Amino acid sequence: MNRQYWQVRRVTLLALGGSLLADVLLVLAVFLLATNTPTAASTPTPLQTLIGLEPSPHVWQLTVDPEKLLKGDPQAIKEVNKQVEVHHDLTKRRAGFVLVYGGARSQEEAEKAEQVASKVAAILQESSQHGQSVFTGTVFYVLPFILGKSLNTVKLDIYLSTH
Repeated sequence: MNRQYWQVRRVTLLALGGSLLADVLLVLAVFLLATNTPTAASTPTPLQTLIGLEPSPHVWQLTVDPEKLLKGDPQAIKEVNKQVEVHHDLTKRRAGFVLVYGGARSQEEAEKAEQVASKVAAILQESSQHGQSVFTGTVFYVLPFILGKSLNTVKLDIYLSTH
């Protein structure tokens, strides 16, 4: 009786396994047919011009008043814009990407240096919205700080667009 029980049990397990395998293969076949159905011919789109960045940055160093700048003092903001305007070497060019670093003499000043750098990036973005600027459409990335520089130093690594 024991032998007969195991023979029946083995046949049942084989039938169940075969049934499961057939179901899985059926689902796979339906999936493959559904994903490989031809679609209506689409009209080709013209190739877009790829815009790249120059490999070497233009490096600017700005001098700011961190206390006034973080308080939103209009004169401090005007001073940042004035320092940017004196760089005539980038007229009729566009910056694609700018790294902005704030200066910090020690680790304790790092947070404030990052706040100053963020404020300068925001000023440059804001000024680019009011007219033709080298920073129109630019992506800014604020890095934490440059150790060894004072809080009134902000460094910009400007990568110009090649187009």
